[in-house]
Amino acid sequence: DVYKRQLVGRLADEALAAEDPGEGLRRFLAQVVEMQAADRGLQEFMLGPQARSRAGAATSRIAPAVGALLDRAKERGQVRPEVTALDVALIPVMVGEVTARSRDVVPGLWRRVLTIALDGLRPADGELPGAPLTSAQFEEVVSRGR
Repeated sequence: DVYKRQLVGRLADEALAAEDPGEGLRRFLAQVVEMQAADRGLQEFMLGPQARSRAGAATSRIAPAVGALLDRAKERGQVRPEVTALDVALIPVMVGEVTARSRDVVPGLWRRVLTIALDGLRPADGELPGAPLTSAQFEEVVSRGR
């Protein structure tokens, strides 16, 4: 568990150091989702029933880097201004769920779904519907089992 948190933390730090924050954010998310797709243990770590208890440590390590990266990408107009760090954190959850459900039916479907999700971060006409999640709502969503 510690190793996986450290690895994702290093990926977040590398993304934050990227000259192009939008590309850094996309690369970080793609790396995390690809790791999830290749490693069922990591997927269980991130999305399984114990995810809520693990989220605290992971969030305190990774969230600041991803939040700063998101802010930089917004400043450059690369990400919709209303996107929050919790919106970004939902992307691996969403794509991970598709990965788990499609792994034996359409291997690699996660790549298509990730691309659709990443394209949704780009600035567009109109605002995103609904209100962003609160931290408590995010933790509840992530901790719910399949």
